[in-house]
Amino acid sequence: MVLLEAFKGSVMQVFQANPVCTTGSATPDDCFSTLLTADIPSLVVFPTAVFGILFGGLYGVYYEFLPGRGYRIKAVAAGMGMLIMILFFGVAGLTTDQTQKAIMDAFDTLAMLFYAVIIARFYRRYTREVEFESPDPEKLKITVDGKNYTGKVKTLSLHSTHSIRGPSESGAFKGWLVSGGVSVLDAKSFETTMRVDGDGLLKLSKSTSGVASTKRADLNLDEERPSDSSTTLVKEKEIHVIVKIPCRYCGVLNDQLRSKCESCGAALR
Repeated sequence: MVLLEAFKGSVMQVFQANPVCTTGSATPDDCFSTLLTADIPSLVVFPTAVFGILFGGLYGVYYEFLPGRGYRIKAVAAGMGMLIMILFFGVAGLTTDQTQKAIMDAFDTLAMLFYAVIIARFYRRYTREVEFESPDPEKLKITVDGKNYTGKVKTLSLHSTHSIRGPSESGAFKGWLVSGGVSVLDAKSFETTMRVDGDGLLKLSKSTSGVASTKRADLNLDEERPSDSSTTLVKEKEIHVIVKIPCRYCGVLNDQLRSKCESCGAALR
């Protein structure tokens, strides 16, 4: 509308050459008024709003499949798709010459970027990214609400709870390891509840009971063998070392299980 008002002179010239606006009681001013009050709202504003709602929904549903990394880059990809559809269906705006068309295309591009920023901020406000890791993705699956999320990074609703399940075979599951804004109700149960209060990581820990059983069997065989030398029992002491990885961009120390910085979101590896 602003563009048409700025180029009202050239638009009126087009209407003066149009028989519809010069015959009977119709005047070019009447046609211009109808264009602003009826044609643009119905032929431009309404279809653009429909496309905006449609692509906003598609952005949320297919977020993981959009190209790029991060909320804003993926939102720009969705916005580009919407801009292409608007241009294809010819609802980007009404123009009378090439100058107006060039200005309209530039305006539509800026509007698309503004739209991308809005949907990215809105989506980020209500969702968080959670990474799901497994030491053996082929055999040790992580299912969330009945869906296989093993080895994936998914966006889940903020402050939401989800049913998670690991392998139930004896000796396969040891526990859940979490970091960031992710927590679990029972870290020792293969089937429990996960809560998402921020970006984070959920990792499945594999049990080593099979290896321990083998070692015990070897020790029993050694005890049965006759030996003249005295047997010395050595009790091993477990040492737990917590390793922190500094972010090369902001310097914040992060848990070694994380793949992205908890502070700035930069890749740690």
